[in-house]
Order: sequence, then structure tokens, then C-alpha cells
Amino acid sequence: MCPLFVTFSSLIGALLISGRKKLALTLYAIPLLAWYAFSTGRAVFYYPWYHVLVLAIFFKFENKYGRKINPSKVILFIYLYLVASIAVLADHIAGSTAALIFYDITPTMFGAVTLIYPIERSILALFPTLSVFVLFLMIHGILQDITTFEDKAQQIKEDSIEDYMQTEIKKILGK
Repeated sequence: MCPLFVTFSSLIGALLISGRKKLALTLYAIPLLAWYAFSTGRAVFYYPWYHVLVLAIFFKFENKYGRKINPSKVILFIYLYLVASIAVLADHIAGSTAALIFYDITPTMFGAVTLIYPIERSILALFPTLSVFVLFLMIHGILQDITTFEDKAQQIKEDSIEDYMQTEIKKILGK
């Protein structure tokens, strides 16, 4: 089932990045709400506190900085980190909810990790964030180099035409 949860988390992240926040939120909410369908979920109602907190921070951040993502590298990094965090937490809540179905896990066991899993999930979200951020910077740099190269090539063409006109055309007109 683990590949299914990874696919689910990837889908959530892709939907958020592509701007389909309502669909991402709907899919994210399904295992979150399913958590409360079980007596263990209702007994440890506070377990998904970090899931809800990160989601709220994402929407607050997106509303405030949504249009500033491209120009600022810091804003971009934070945005990518929040998306990665939501994706990682989607995997987590889906796995936790499935664990309620397939295993006899007591509320005490879930309660014991309530303060530990946010640290683990935050670290897990950091690695894809760094990877995508570095990849973005590399691609952005390459695209800027291509633009610079195109500008230089255009300038060389213009200079060549100007030189041709100054030397060759004047010779022809002079004859």
C-alpha cells in the first residue's frame, strides 16, 4: 500500500503546484476526515493537529504571497517547502488511517507519536524542497543564459549588418 500513498501525496503536491487547490484540499481531507470515522481517531482527535496547521499556514501564505512566488527566492523556497510538507503529510494521514483499518493500534500508540511525527515529516519535506529548489535555480540560470546568448547573437547580427552597410554598400554606391 505504500506506493499508493506515495502516489497520493505526489498527486496532492502536483495539484497544489498547478493551482488546483480546491481539488487538492478535497483529496487531502478524505483520509483526514476518515481518521475520525474510527473510535481510535475520535479518541486521539488531536493527532492530525500538524496536518491542519500546515494546511492553514499554506493557505495564509499563498493568499499573502501568491503573486510574489517567482521574483523572490526565499518566498519560492518557503512555498515549495509548504507544498512538500502537505504532500508528505497527505501520505502520513493516509497511512495512519489505513493503519487503523488493518492493524490493532491503540489510541495510546498514536498519542505517543503526536509530537514526534511533525519533526520527522518536516525533515522528510525538506529534502524534496531542496532538490526542487536547486533544480529550479539551475533551470532558471540556464534560461537566463539562453536569453543572454540570444541577445548577444542579435547584437552581433546587427553589428555585422552595420559593418556590411558601412563598407560594402558604400563601395557599391561610390562606384
